[in-house]
Amino acid sequence: MKFATWIDKGITYYGIFLTTTVEQFILIQNRQTEVGARLKEKIELVFNKKEEVGLSHVYIIPKSVSRIDGDRIRSLFTKDQ
Repeated sequence: MKFATWIDKGITYYGIFLTTTVEQFILIQNRQTEVGARLKEKIELVFNKKEEVGLSHVYIIPKSVSRIDGDRIRSLFTKDQ
């Protein structure tokens, strides 16, 4: 979470972290900026109801796992990648 406030009617900015599976993260990796921007637009509809709250960024991150099953993600790549 990120925030910055000022003494006079400051704005609190938040960052949202969305956790996804490794497989889903790989599928959207090339469009991560676009997907994050679209999610931010939708989420801001709620945040904009309060003038003192803002959304700075939406982060999409893969869920940490102790072991990645190569067989499950191998088909998500081409030889060129």
